[in-house]
Amino acid sequence: MAKRNACRKRLTLRKKRRGNPQNFIRKSQNDENKSVGSSSVSDRPLDFPQATVIPENLSETCNSSTDVFTGLYDLVQGNRIINVPYFLEQLRRICEHGKRFGCFFINLTLKQEIRTGLVSKYILKCEMCQDVFYVHSQETNETIDLNTLAVKGIASIGGGYSNLEEFLGCLDIPCMAEGTYQNRHETVARAWEQTAMIQMKAAAEEEIQHAKKTGSVDNNGVPLVEVVVDGAWSKRSYRTKYNALSGVATIIGNHTGKVLYVGVKNKYCVHCDRGETKKSPHICTKNLSGSSTSMESEILVQGFKSSLAMYGIKYHRLIGDGDSSVYSKIVEARPYVDTTVEKIECRNHLLRNYSTKLKDLTTNTKFSCKERKLLESRLLRLRSGVKGAIQHNKQVANSIKNLREDILNGGAHVFGCHSKCRE
Repeated sequence: MAKRNACRKRLTLRKKRRGNPQNFIRKSQNDENKSVGSSSVSDRPLDFPQATVIPENLSETCNSSTDVFTGLYDLVQGNRIINVPYFLEQLRRICEHGKRFGCFFINLTLKQEIRTGLVSKYILKCEMCQDVFYVHSQETNETIDLNTLAVKGIASIGGGYSNLEEFLGCLDIPCMAEGTYQNRHETVARAWEQTAMIQMKAAAEEEIQHAKKTGSVDNNGVPLVEVVVDGAWSKRSYRTKYNALSGVATIIGNHTGKVLYVGVKNKYCVHCDRGETKKSPHICTKNLSGSSTSMESEILVQGFKSSLAMYGIKYHRLIGDGDSSVYSKIVEARPYVDTTVEKIECRNHLLRNYSTKLKDLTTNTKFSCKERKLLESRLLRLRSGVKGAIQHNKQVANSIKNLREDILNGGAHVFGCHSKCRE
C-alpha cells in the first residue's frame, strides 16, 4: 500500500513538471543568459509593440450589445469576414515580438473573441512571454464599417433582416443582432435620403436651364417644367383587390428623365399594431388613413404643391396614365394660382387602356359569338392602327384634334370602311 502511494506521488510530480510552461520558460531564459554572457534581459532594447494586459473581468468592460465568446479555438466556430491585407499585417507585427524570448506563432493562443455584428476582435496571448495582443478583422478607423455595408447591400436588393440572417446562415457566418441591424438601417436610410435630395436638386437645375433656354416661363419668369408622373403599390390588385398597405409615387422631369419628387404612403405601422407605442418610442411609418387607391393622388398633389418651395418651378404639364382621378385631384387642389396644369396621355397607357376595353368587349355576351370572334381576330390590327396614328400626328399641326379623330375612326378603318379616312 505504501509503495502504491509513493508511485502515485512520483507520477503526479512528473506530470506537473511536464505540463508547467513556466519550467520551459525558465529553462529558455537560463540558456539565453548563458549564451549572451553577463548581459541581462532588461539591458536589451525592446523592438516589439507594447502588449496590453487582459482585464480580469473582460466581459464587464465590453458593451452589453456585444457578443462575447470565451475559450479556445473550438469555441470560435463558423466563418468570418476579414480584411485580408489588414489582418495579415497585424499578424506580421505580432510575430516580430519573438525576437526577445524566441517566441513563435505557434506559441500564440486564442483567449477570446469579441464580436460586434460582423466585426470581430480577437485576443491572443503568447504562452512564452505572457504578452497579450489584439487582432481586428476590420480596420477600426474606416468611415463605413462592415455592418453598415451589409445593411446597405441587403436593402439595395429589397431585403431585410430575415433575408440577411438567412443568407449569412448559409455561409455559416454569425449574423448581427436585430437591434444592431435597425440602428445601421436608420443610418443608411438617412444617408440615402440626403443623397436623393442632392440629386433631385441637381435634376431640377437641369430642368430650369432647359425651360429658360426654350422660353418656357410664365409672366413672372418662373420656369414651367413638363413632368411624367406615375405610382406603384406594394402588391398587385389584379383590378379587384385594392387593399395594398404601402404605395409610392414619383414626379420625373420629361427632359432629363430624372426624379424630381418621390413620396411614400403607408397605412400600417408594425409598432403601433403591436401596441408598443408606450413601451418603446419609435418612428411611426403610418401616414395615411384613407383608401389604398388614394395613395398616388395624395403623393402627387403634395409634390405639385411643394415645387415652388423646393425648386422655384411649376409643373405646368403632366404626362400620365389613364387614371383620371389623379389629374382631377391635382386640378381641384390648385397648386398654382395663375397656372392650370394640363395633362398629356401617355402612349403606352393609352394603348393598354384601348386594348383592355376591346378585350372586355370580346367577353361581353350582349354581342353575338360571331361578332366577338371577329373582333378578337382584329385586336392586333386595331392596336397597330392607334400606334401608327400616334406616330403620324407627332409631327402634324393640330395633332391633338387629328389624333382624336384617327383613334375614333380606327375601328371603321380596320373593318374596311374608309369614308372618314384622311388621305
